[in-house]
Amino acid sequence: MWEALIDIAERRGLTPQGLINEIHLQRGPLTFSAAIRLYLVDFYHNALVQAERHAAQLQPRRPSPQITVNNDTILSMSGLLD
Repeated sequence: MWEALIDIAERRGLTPQGLINEIHLQRGPLTFSAAIRLYLVDFYHNALVQAERHAAQLQPRRPSPQITVNNDTILSMSGLLD
């Protein structure tokens, strides 16, 4: 848990104590340990959602299959049906 807290603090440009103070000020009726756990889960969940959205945007879109029919195709297919 503490490694995650330190990781998040570094990513946000805060000291671990600065992040702990922020969580403490925003915890509302939660116990301090519950507020920290909730913050960690929320942070990593949001990071995962953003990563999935980013990955989806990077995937190339497959073109829809195109079927081209001309007179030669129709004539060659009609020979198959005889």
